[in-house]
Amino acid sequence: MGRFDKEKFGLQHHDVDLFHRSEWDGQGVTSTWYVIYRVCLALFMVTGIVLHFVSTLDTLGTKWFIYMTNQGISFLTIHYVLYAGIVCGQKFSSGPTPIGPLPFIYSLSWGMQTSFTTVALWISIIYWTALHPYVVEYNIIVGTWMNILNVFLHGLNTVSCIVDMLITARPVRIHHFYLACLFGIWYTFFSVIYWAAGGVGMCLPRCFNLRLDSTMDELDPSCPIHCDKYIYPILDWEDHPGMAAGVVIGGCVLMPLLQSAWWGIVWVRQTCSGTRKEKFYKVDEVQQELHDSML
Repeated sequence: MGRFDKEKFGLQHHDVDLFHRSEWDGQGVTSTWYVIYRVCLALFMVTGIVLHFVSTLDTLGTKWFIYMTNQGISFLTIHYVLYAGIVCGQKFSSGPTPIGPLPFIYSLSWGMQTSFTTVALWISIIYWTALHPYVVEYNIIVGTWMNILNVFLHGLNTVSCIVDMLITARPVRIHHFYLACLFGIWYTFFSVIYWAAGGVGMCLPRCFNLRLDSTMDELDPSCPIHCDKYIYPILDWEDHPGMAAGVVIGGCVLMPLLQSAWWGIVWVRQTCSGTRKEKFYKVDEVQQELHDSML
């Protein structure tokens, strides 16, 4: 029978080489094409975030930072930048591949990757199933350019993660589902405190008390400005706290399943590359074997 291995919840691994090369590179090889890929991905994500922030300065301003989508994709991008730095550092370093426990920067990068790829998948699912109809109903996103940026935020975030999971050599552990939960808990506290402090969400012209025979649209620009008392309608802590709590609890319950989806993609990747041979070693024992082999 299997046994509970608490070390699987940690951010250590016996093979440092997996964390700075592609699945499709040879062992101990960080190829030039992989360096180019990592740098281009990081630059693409940084460019997308900057363009969206600048394009919404007149409508959101600093409120850009209150949205889970924007926080999540910002942390995902920081991960991509950090990962690019690790790969470039390994490629252009004259020293050998580190032997021993994962360096702190590697563990931090792996933790961010695990957390914010799962958060990206959660954001994409929730947006397109629950929030997009609200966006369409109130005509919140207007124009081709803003719709392109919206797809970047809520679609390409997850697509980039899928592509990356198929290219990177890094493993995925289902045990790490709690890292995405920690971000969810953080955002829950943030949204509650923001609401309790009087913070508001989207502010738009709306007419709520139109006569039945009125020809004016309820979103007519001449309507008075109305600000939502929530950041997202599914996190309405004032009028629908039960629904908001249900979303949070449901998200935490679903995180192991979403993490399993990434594990499945890695399983396919390793099967296709013929490298699905990893054994479940205790980290300390493997590091001792590596140390002994160097003597």
